[in-house]
Amino acid sequence: MLQPDLENAFQLSAIQFASLASVYMYVYALLQIPVGLLVDSIGPKKTTVIGLFLASAGAVIMAYAPAYHWLFIGRVLSCIGIAPIFLNTLKLSAEWFKPSEFASLAGITLFVGNFGALLSSYPLSWLVHITNWQTSFIIIALFTFLVAFLALFFVFDKPSYCGFENHFESKPLTWRDTWYGLGLTLSKPAIYLPMAIYSFSLASVLTIQ
Repeated sequence: MLQPDLENAFQLSAIQFASLASVYMYVYALLQIPVGLLVDSIGPKKTTVIGLFLASAGAVIMAYAPAYHWLFIGRVLSCIGIAPIFLNTLKLSAEWFKPSEFASLAGITLFVGNFGALLSSYPLSWLVHITNWQTSFIIIALFTFLVAFLALFFVFDKPSYCGFENHFESKPLTWRDTWYGLGLTLSKPAIYLPMAIYSFSLASVLTIQ
């Protein structure tokens, strides 16, 4: 839906457009370990709010980009901002709900995220049709900024932060703790087979998309 407009506006080659589209997954994948460290150290609320503000700024840069490299920078910045959201949701699920409910909540989160990606295609296409691609990016930026603002006031890292009892007590982890936990996780041989299966299967699906 955006491809013809962007190609005409910036005289993009097929390689440039493909790079613009695929950079999302590269940035997202590379940031998952750093994001995990941030979630454990400063908490999911701050990480979410900062990430959404960055995503909003990236959309604004894309809307006003005078050249391809600015369009690419805006895209990368938006990807950086979105990278923490899924992990933050899992962290909040672990803090706010019982351990027995975590797997179900993770599945629901994946379903809502993937369904939302599909469902948003038509509204975006309609928005681009009645306005233009620049205005569409500005509207997306404003909506993302609004979500960040709401998260700032209505998201709490733990139930005790708004007067409820915690399901369990956990202390904020230091960077040393989180690096130790990462090393411990990577030392488990059992994680590598499912990681390889998921990586290769997802790579083919995303290439087709």
